[in-house]
Amino acid sequence: MKRVKILSVFFRAILGIVIFVAVGAGVRAFLERLPWTRTVTYREPDMVEVLPAPTSSMPVLEPETIIEEEETVSAPTVLLSLNSAEQSDVFSVMLRDVPSSVLPRVTWHGRTYDLLKTGERWIGFLGVDAKQAPSTYTLTVSIGTTTLSRQVTVTKRSFPVTVLAVTPALEEQGYTPPAIQSNVAIENERLNAALIYRPEHLFSGTFTEPLSRITVVGAYGNIRRSGSVELQHLGVDLDAAEGTPVYAVNDGVVNLAEEFVNYGKTIVVDHGLGIFSYYLHLDEFEVEKGDRVTRGEVIAKSGNTGYSIAPHLHFSIRIRNASVDPLRFIEAANEALR
Repeated sequence: MKRVKILSVFFRAILGIVIFVAVGAGVRAFLERLPWTRTVTYREPDMVEVLPAPTSSMPVLEPETIIEEEETVSAPTVLLSLNSAEQSDVFSVMLRDVPSSVLPRVTWHGRTYDLLKTGERWIGFLGVDAKQAPSTYTLTVSIGTTTLSRQVTVTKRSFPVTVLAVTPALEEQGYTPPAIQSNVAIENERLNAALIYRPEHLFSGTFTEPLSRITVVGAYGNIRRSGSVELQHLGVDLDAAEGTPVYAVNDGVVNLAEEFVNYGKTIVVDHGLGIFSYYLHLDEFEVEKGDRVTRGEVIAKSGNTGYSIAPHLHFSIRIRNASVDPLRFIEAANEALR
């Protein structure tokens, strides 16, 4: 009897435990259905954003491409005002598209010339000497490490032959043809000594004429003969009464102002870049050696000094010692400078 009671208590205990577990599980299940009792697991977001795959309705963004524009540099160009020139002609060289860091130079007939920069252009003035042999010559332009060449043909100019006139009054003063020839050789050496090359320009703008009225009474280049004596007139004789104002054809420096036996009272003005103007047979000087002069300034009064038949102005132009027709020079220079 006692054994039966013990088994009954044991089974009741077991049943109680089972009921307790079952009830606990049910209560837990019920509570987990409530929102405030759910267990939520958090995950840190990825650091790399993942874009959705493109569709036909979504624009595709191509990566930006940076295109560096290359600087277009034009090759230098050389323009000549003349490809064929007569003896005593003047022609200009014009350069374009020259790099700003470069100083261009021109070589012609054994001499090197510097150029004038005006705006975006470089301009040079070259002379064909009155006695330069007709032929085709090479002109070279040096632009930094670049060398360009052009061909210039020199043709013969027909110069009239006239008489080397000497009046009785001049003969009494010792102006015989042989003496005139001898004096010319000596005086030309002294004049050439005044032709000191200056690589920069002194002139400003276009050139003017040396007189207010231009009347040619002795043409440029005339060959004057008397017996075995022959001299070429390397200038133009312009009609001018004594005391007529003579003007500097452009800005410059007076390199010479003195009196010669043949040429009389003479002035040489240096305009820079190898350009020189001569004024001969003057009556009075208004300037002296070393003076700065300006375009159109009165530098002298015309006269009849030296070997001269009548009052006049002898006017000459030299470019690097090449004798050129002065009236052609003014025309060519002004055309290039305008």
